[in-house]
Amino acid sequence: MHFDSYLFFLFLLIVLPIYYWIRNLAIKKMFILVCSLVFYSVWDVRFVFLIFASTAIDLFAGRKILANKSPKFYLILSLAINLLILFFFKYFNFATGEIRSFLLGRGIYWSPIDVPLPIGLSFYTFQAMSFTIDCYRRQITQVPSRLDFFTYITFFPHLVAGPIVRGASFLPQLRTFQTFDWKNLNFGFYRISIGLMKKLVISSYFAQISDSLFLRSSLLSSFDVLLAGITFGMQIYFDFSAYSDIAIGTARLFGYEFHENFNFPYAAQNPSDFWKRWHISLSSWLRDYLYIPLGGSRGPVTKKYINSLITMLLGGLWHGANWTFLIWGFIHGIYLNIFYFIGGSKKDEVNVSSEGINFIKCLVFFFLISISWLPFRAENFTMLSVLISQFCKASFFTENSINYFYFLSALILGPIFQFFAVRINFIERIEARPRLIILTAFLALLITYFFHGDGREFIYFQF
Repeated sequence: MHFDSYLFFLFLLIVLPIYYWIRNLAIKKMFILVCSLVFYSVWDVRFVFLIFASTAIDLFAGRKILANKSPKFYLILSLAINLLILFFFKYFNFATGEIRSFLLGRGIYWSPIDVPLPIGLSFYTFQAMSFTIDCYRRQITQVPSRLDFFTYITFFPHLVAGPIVRGASFLPQLRTFQTFDWKNLNFGFYRISIGLMKKLVISSYFAQISDSLFLRSSLLSSFDVLLAGITFGMQIYFDFSAYSDIAIGTARLFGYEFHENFNFPYAAQNPSDFWKRWHISLSSWLRDYLYIPLGGSRGPVTKKYINSLITMLLGGLWHGANWTFLIWGFIHGIYLNIFYFIGGSKKDEVNVSSEGINFIKCLVFFFLISISWLPFRAENFTMLSVLISQFCKASFFTENSINYFYFLSALILGPIFQFFAVRINFIERIEARPRLIILTAFLALLITYFFHGDGREFIYFQF
């Protein structure tokens, strides 16, 4: 059930009135749980049992931890089961494929086993692991009911592609009876409208240009390769931030709040700033549950470099079972370490004393980020090698690239917009006019009707 489909709007049209009609909190949460399972079943009913099984194990482990019954054992048990599930469904094909390719060169052959990837697995697995870790750290001290915990894990706005919602912030919301509020509906439909515009209009437009460039990677000039990175960077930003907007807006329709997942990432001036703005729910998860436990910036400076590199490598691997994602994570690890080495602020503060200098930093880093998108988008290592080879030829123009010259000039306006847009809070203005609900809902429907996009799924569905 795509967020950008008529079926989703029909789903909301049925579910919302019933949700606010119910006057019993437990029944209201049970209704949300059932609706979430129906939502997921439309994708693939086979893996509903997997969600229930892993969720039940994590709830069991969390309760044991909070009861001080061998907390370390149950923490390890929960993490081990989650990681085993993640490895089997997400990385088994890749691992066996690499072994198979190695043995083929030595005359040994066996038929490959194809393990399907459950949609949303990486997101709800990380969400469940954060719960047991927070219980162990006593950041969660109250044992949630079965109904609350299952609703938290399966809540349909974040189930398929995030954001990764922490139990410490969401479970308390489930204990409150959500009443009808015009502001929630107005904010929700406003964010859904923004998300649909990003996905169906802007991201689809960039996708067409990006695809045309990557499909003829061996014919590109250096200029074209850079443009391929820029257009894909724009595509994935507007695509994934669109999903996050719709997820945040949909949750608010039901009275629940998610933290923001993007904060104008292309306005970043350095790698540290970027990862505070891009996919915030994942970057903060990696920081809190991987980088800091590894030692963070404590100890020798070389330890900080190693921890940053390990964190970004595993962050790259989280995105997919492919060497190209590891390379992408490695590049960002190198970016971070170079930033730390040349004297990046310990507090990672952005200097706002000179807006001209800050804009130049923003623009330079925008192009560095654009280059880093090449391994993320490349289908395999062969394509990535071709792109790098073409980029290193330093051929600025070809008869094909001139068609994109003025388009590149237009893209430079992107960072300018990001730079100034961070200073304007449109949300407060919208929330101050709750009767705009009819307009924002109608706008969402109009966007869906007139802009069908290119029919492709959200990029992060594959992760």
